[in-house]
Amino acid sequence: MNPRAGIACGLAAPLLWAACIAGFGALRPDYSPITQFISELGERGGPTEFPMRYGGFVFTGALYVPFALVMYRRFGAVAAAALVALGGMLRVVAGVYPCDLHCGAPLPSPDQIIHNLAARAGFLALIAATLLGARLFRREPAYRSLAAYSSASGLASFACLVLIGIDPPHQGLFQRLSTGILSLWVFVVAATMWREPVRT
Repeated sequence: MNPRAGIACGLAAPLLWAACIAGFGALRPDYSPITQFISELGERGGPTEFPMRYGGFVFTGALYVPFALVMYRRFGAVAAAALVALGGMLRVVAGVYPCDLHCGAPLPSPDQIIHNLAARAGFLALIAATLLGARLFRREPAYRSLAAYSSASGLASFACLVLIGIDPPHQGLFQRLSTGILSLWVFVVAATMWREPVRT
């Protein structure tokens, strides 16, 4: 794989993910980004189901895999790269298996259960990737400035996940903050890699 193409995937995925969330949310005047989960934009039977499922979840999640491969080739960090790829693939799974209408059925369907498990595990995989990335970047002179940023990103994203359960009326906001922090981390790492010649 061309390293530049893989890095471009890391730059594109966060931007497309944010665009899908904002764009499809804007198409639904009854939708609240403060109180409702991102998954509801791709809920089964919803007006933005298919573009959000396949454009938002599946496509952007798949872009994480080539970026993770380039991370591995550049840093030789198997665990961190594998967690980035895993986070992306779990987003793909969350798109293939959508949540039920309103994502809150009393008896969730198998698709809803798989979706929830994949989404939660995907968040945790990327949070773990930021924390491993912090250790990795401390050993890389060109990336040392990202070490503290990576640790802060992982801790802040996890804190937002915790706040979802503590403050349900603002669950949509905290979920967006959590995924936004992780997406920005991927973008910043990719942008830093883009500026430096990649080892092949």
